[in-house]
Amino acid sequence: MTALIQCFLLAFAENATVTAGKKAFDRAQYEEAIRIWQSGNSKDCEVPFYIGLAQYRLKRISEALIQFRTAVSCAPNQLLPRIALAEALAASGDQNRAIAQYEEALKIDPKSIDALRAAAFLSVTNQLNDKAVGLLERLLEIAPTDTAARAQLGAVYAAIGRMEDAETALKTALQQDATNASALIGLANVYLKTGRPQPATELLEKAIVSVQSFEPLFLLGSAYSNQGRYEDAVRAFQRAIQLDRNQAEVYYQMATALGKLNRSEERAQALEHFRQLREKKQKTDEDVRRAERLLEMAKPLVDQGELVQAVSLLQEAHSIQPDSGDILFRLAGLQYDLRRYVAARQSVTEAIRRTSDEWNYYLLLGLIEKDVSRLDESRVALERALQLNPNSADIRNHLGDVAMRQTRFREAAEHFQIALKFAPDDLAIQANLEAARKALEGAK
Repeated sequence: MTALIQCFLLAFAENATVTAGKKAFDRAQYEEAIRIWQSGNSKDCEVPFYIGLAQYRLKRISEALIQFRTAVSCAPNQLLPRIALAEALAASGDQNRAIAQYEEALKIDPKSIDALRAAAFLSVTNQLNDKAVGLLERLLEIAPTDTAARAQLGAVYAAIGRMEDAETALKTALQQDATNASALIGLANVYLKTGRPQPATELLEKAIVSVQSFEPLFLLGSAYSNQGRYEDAVRAFQRAIQLDRNQAEVYYQMATALGKLNRSEERAQALEHFRQLREKKQKTDEDVRRAERLLEMAKPLVDQGELVQAVSLLQEAHSIQPDSGDILFRLAGLQYDLRRYVAARQSVTEAIRRTSDEWNYYLLLGLIEKDVSRLDESRVALERALQLNPNSADIRNHLGDVAMRQTRFREAAEHFQIALKFAPDDLAIQANLEAARKALEGAK
């Protein structure tokens, strides 16, 4: 967690339970802190946030996500729960949703340096260059001495073809810190793209002294090749490959240099590696497109009630993208509609395992369990859905229905009453509340 999140432990109004939990947290007794905070039965929005911090420290990212999502639902206008949720999403590998949460944080505080910096980093990582430019420019208006951000902005300018702006930004970064490796590499890249290999070489030879990564060695090999220094180029490319064997372009560039040196057998091997990696990338890209096409093909079938055919298409999409929680959730929904409850439970449980903070996943699981009369399991799933989305009349209504089936009439009436606050004109909920009240009266 960032220093900002750590400082947030001091930000909320304290009560005795919160204070005791924080003392345990500060001693790195995270399990004890969680126990204390949970024992307080507090409805305050800070409690799930604190629990999320402790879960995050314990590297239980899925549990941390649920707690941070709960804190955000409870206090949607608080900045730091949003940032915590975004950090946890990024840690879980869900970078697109992490960016979305940072954007929500920036709606709350447009000048949040932590949110700007993190959102920009993720945007660059995901090659969302236009978005990254705007974020980095805003960040540098607030923090003009942030050398890392200025170097990153220069690299993004170069990626979108704004070479003059890139060169200016990167030279400014080096004026602030002459040893900044990112700025050295970025400016060298600009020099290479604008036909200046000699100054690029000087910068890259300086950069590789302090940083051992693929990019500067690959660029250095390219710079050597452009100057006819093919032996040096091959050595640089070989060192780059030792750091990352999955970059197709380095094999192609090395094959070119090897050709100039008449090393035919090694050239052929490099070209074969290039071909294999390029075909693997093409297959991955095609798989993504195929899965998207299958989802589009399934939509009209669902509208027409052809659910069996739609399930078949979604199963094929899942086989192509087995890690997609969204595809699994859609598949589970169709399986539920077809009353294939075992398959539906398996699909939505797997979706939850991949994306643990989506309230509608738990709602679907609760409906599945309710339909097969596993009422305790249904209640647990629905309560988790409510934790993530406390203003949902639908979840409250289903919890009331489960309580009615378990003859917990007072609890049912309470759920229906709260549901009506969010959906006062819903006739079904009104009827459910009346039935719960009658049952409660009859039980007296």
